Amino acid sequence: MAAFRRARDEPDGWKAIPEFDQRVVNILAQGGLKVRADDPIIAEIRQIAAEMMMLQVAQAEEIRKIAAHRHHADQLEANSDLGSILGGAAAEKPLPEPSLSIQELFDRWISTVRR
Repeated sequence: MAAFRRARDEPDGWKAIPEFDQRVVNILAQGGLKVRADDPIIAEIRQIAAEMMMLQVAQAEEIRKIAAHRHHADQLEANSDLGSILGGAAAEKPLPEPSLSIQELFDRWISTVRR
């Protein structure tokens, strides 16, 4: 990405990217424009082409991130039962029955407050 940024920002920055001109030729050919790497138009559009390539790399990275997040979300959804989230056996153990009712707890609290 940094190399494409240099190619966009610096007139000779494209030289650091192997086969840069041929990449531009290939992109133009995909759009139906037949040119050679030594065609003067290539020199004229190098910085614009570098920006387009930089944006393409950034978009590919965003797509990769989205796919990774989606994969993670799918895994969470597939394992959404409480046991798998909390680590298996610990979550499967039922809670003990309460030893006091709410009324008994309230009565104890009242008795400690009135002392």
